Formats: sequence, structure tokens, C-alpha cells
Amino acid sequence: MFRPPGSPPVPPSPRTPRSCWTAARAAQRRAGRLCDGWIASSKATPAAIRDAIAVVRDSAEQAGRDPAALRFVCRAPVRLRPRPAPDQPLFTGTADKIRADLAGLADTGLTEIFVDPNFAPGIGSPDAPADEAARRRGGEAARRRGGEASRPAAP
Repeated sequence: MFRPPGSPPVPPSPRTPRSCWTAARAAQRRAGRLCDGWIASSKATPAAIRDAIAVVRDSAEQAGRDPAALRFVCRAPVRLRPRPAPDQPLFTGTADKIRADLAGLADTGLTEIFVDPNFAPGIGSPDAPADEAARRRGGEAARRRGGEASRPAAP
């Protein structure tokens, strides 16, 4: 929610979920005791995400809370590239590589993955022509379905 600078904070309603992002173990334990979920860093490895979720769940259980009721979210800032390249970070590369990265998160305990194309210059940039961004996204979807579409231009 946007707040103009200098305006007083708006207290959350009793029904607003409270999630916490943190890499520190003590804060992850605190998230398990007090929060409704935990948000993983998009730069974390699947092993680090799995370990952190275990800490949050264990802390929730020790506090008498139901760990199954917690949400575990990771933002995936995708950067679609036309060709593979060595040492591409998570969620960067060809559509097949990005799908493999997402599949690699399957056994981490995440309950949600937020796929965010906003960092792909040809899709999420405010300077990207809307028709070109739609063609790029639609072309990839059509290829996955086996349909015809032109190849996306390099970002």
C-alpha cells in the first residue's frame, strides 16, 4: 500500500497476513513463532530455502502453532533469454532453463512462487512496446502448446 512520505503508518487489520523475509536463523525462528509465513530471497538456493522453511516450521510447532497453516513464498524474477549461457543465475535463461529452475523448487516446502517478469527488459520495462511484450509472452506460450509463433527477439 502506498503511503506518502511523512504520513502515519496504517495499522494492519486483524485479518492481514503477516509474513517475514529474513535470512538470519534467529529471525526465521521468530517468524515461525509470530508470523503467518516466510518469504524466501529470490537469490537463495533451493537447499537454503528448504533449510529456512524447516527452521520456521519447527519454531511454529514449538510455539504451539500449526506449521501447515503457514505460507512460504518465493519471488522468481524471470529474465527470458533466447540462448543458454554459462553461469546464468536462477530464473534467467531460456524458457526451458527457467522451467527447470522452477521445478527445482518443488521439494523445498514453498507453498507459492510469484513469477515476476518485470525485470525482463522486453516484457516488464516501461519502455517496452506493449504489443511487442505481448507478442513475446504469447509466442512463448504458443510454442509450449505446440502452436505457431515467431521467435522472440533478444532482450
